[in-house]
Amino acid sequence: MTSTKVLVVDDDQDTADSLAALIDALGYETEVAYGGAEAVAACERCAPELAILDIRMPRVDGREAARLLRGLDRPPRAIVSFTGAVAPEDGHSSERLFDGRLSKPPRLGELRALLARTCA
Repeated sequence: MTSTKVLVVDDDQDTADSLAALIDALGYETEVAYGGAEAVAACERCAPELAILDIRMPRVDGREAARLLRGLDRPPRAIVSFTGAVAPEDGHSSERLFDGRLSKPPRLGELRALLARTCA
């Protein structure tokens, strides 16, 4: 078992909790937040190595949350977008908000590869 912390953020509680349970089952420690502002507070509290952010959330969306997380004293080592959008509209621009992308619904192989790559 690893003690690597992963922050899962999605305004849909079932989605966030399901992804966190899957990541827990793979041997990682998770923290869950249900919005962008809550993600910043959780990140300050638990200092995760990886943050997985839903893009479309009310108030503070995933892009803004990524900007805020990158501005922290101890930002996550990697920030990944979590979206069901077909088009890569999730901040993979010159801003370099995200270090990768996880699709909704996540495929187990894709999730394992992401965790291995970002939490190694």
